[in-house]
Amino acid sequence: MYCPAGDFLGRDAGLIRKADGLGDGWTYLVIAHEWGHAVQERVDIGLRSRAAEPQADCLAAAADGVIRFEENDEKEIAEGLAEIGDQTPWTTAGEHGDSFQRVSAFALGRDGGVAACLPTEQQ
Repeated sequence: MYCPAGDFLGRDAGLIRKADGLGDGWTYLVIAHEWGHAVQERVDIGLRSRAAEPQADCLAAAADGVIRFEENDEKEIAEGLAEIGDQTPWTTAGEHGDSFQRVSAFALGRDGGVAACLPTEQQ
């Protein structure tokens, strides 16, 4: 998770153990998603979406064409997005969205870059 008060990423040991069975693509996604929250903290509030979690999923993939997927990465990421959703102790039901919404947000960033992750009025 991203801790804005201390400006650092923390890890949940149980979640990391769970990641071992889901593949390395999923682990990278979790880290990139939390960096997405760090980006949100650093940009003008007008660039932040009210739907912070899907925006973080979008930013996790928004490398403007430089992400290179290995075999099975996209499958691992989709399975990971479906797996964690709102099922962690620190999340509120509905804030991350269902697996379809999460995969869609990730794909939006992968295909459209950072601009696709901004609130509609900013694009």
